[in-house]
Amino acid sequence: MAPDVSRTRAQPGTAGTAPAIAGGRDVALPVNEIDRILTAPGERFEIETLDIAGIATRVWKHAPNSLGDLLDDGAEIGGDRDFLVLDAERLSHREHRQQALRLATALVNEHGVHKGDRVAIAMRNVPEWSIAFFAAKNKNNGNAARLELPDYVQ
Repeated sequence: MAPDVSRTRAQPGTAGTAPAIAGGRDVALPVNEIDRILTAPGERFEIETLDIAGIATRVWKHAPNSLGDLLDDGAEIGGDRDFLVLDAERLSHREHRQQALRLATALVNEHGVHKGDRVAIAMRNVPEWSIAFFAAKNKNNGNAARLELPDYVQ
């Protein structure tokens, strides 16, 4: 059985290792050992190699295939639990998905944004940023716009 590496504490003098809890005792594991454990076959972060555009690429086997899948999975798994919180404003996983899909539809139907078009998001770090990001990159609606993230200039 693989050690439980879900709880960690910083330990001085352990460069190149990470503290972990294994069988109720603290152990310092090398980072490459933690990587091996977490990405092993059958584990949540299992790695596989896929051919992507003719290039052998290491990818997470269980990762969503697209941002649309990530959005759908988040709404299905997270449901009405909080996803984004800003002060008193709370947005659940399901509400986030609904708003992102609604904006994606508006971008296509009301603003004429189509695949390959550029969409810029210029706003501070607020929940609406995430909604705009997922809307601009949403392939489920036929919209896979190129996202332009302007550099912040003070």
